[in-house]
Amino acid sequence: MNELTPKPVGGSLIGSIMHGSSGNAPIPTPYSHEIFLLETFIAGTSHVENMGELCRELAPEQRLSLLRESKNEYDSNAIVVKNSAGAKLGYVPRVKNEVLARLLDGGKALYAVIQTIEPKDHWVRIVIKIFMQD
Repeated sequence: MNELTPKPVGGSLIGSIMHGSSGNAPIPTPYSHEIFLLETFIAGTSHVENMGELCRELAPEQRLSLLRESKNEYDSNAIVVKNSAGAKLGYVPRVKNEVLARLLDGGKALYAVIQTIEPKDHWVRIVIKIFMQD
């Protein structure tokens, strides 16, 4: 190699270009950000047996998981909402889930954040905002 040829670091020319001559710098992560998609509520909370107990563990700004349930017998676009322990809280309402289901099926990472929790007579109204991590 002459002095104009980049010197490989750790056997990698790309590593030397990205990290300089020492090769010890951490590999940069791609730029990512969250994209707000919509605000809705969690449907079906009245059908969750231990919802009262689960609600005591919920708080505004808490992040929730959104998972596809494509084999749901009532809705082929069903998206279940779960807390951090994996307990089912309900579903994204059917009227709001078609595009979200397509995004999840396409490999996009979606999640929800609790906005408000309002106990009602026999159910709980949990308002959530849904985001896509891009």
